Amino acid sequence: MFLHIGENQIVKSKDIVGVFNVNILKNSDINNKILSKEEEKEKTLIITENGKYFSNVSISTIRKRLLFVKDSFKA
Repeated sequence: MFLHIGENQIVKSKDIVGVFNVNILKNSDINNKILSKEEEKEKTLIITENGKYFSNVSISTIRKRLLFVKDSFKA
């Protein structure tokens, strides 16, 4: 299944490796060096097998969407 992560971006849910809160990443000096100023404005970082995506959708909303997709497979 696919997951809509905001701003007309869609990723395959099975390819997602991790989902991270950008505000927490900014608290680390190492991570802060990696994030550009534009990326710091986003709320969530989604890492997939094919790359990284930044989203303005909150991590809690992304989590709910992932759980919905997971539950859809059970039905």
